[in-house]
Amino acid sequence: MTDRQLEVFRTALEAGYYDVLREATLTDVASAFGVTKSICCDILHRAESAIAHWFADERVDSISHDR
Repeated sequence: MTDRQLEVFRTALEAGYYDVLREATLTDVASAFGVTKSICCDILHRAESAIAHWFADERVDSISHDR
């Protein structure tokens, strides 16, 4: 994950973008960085992909090997 992806992801997380009842919208996060929603969405998608792959490698694989 790039530094920029981490920065945008952390900002979104801290703003409540990932809360079940969202406290922040994609527009809010994009505005914090002065980028379009499309660019912000792309950055978050790439960050989420990196996190999902890390999680699968670290947790899912280790759980399946334990069985």
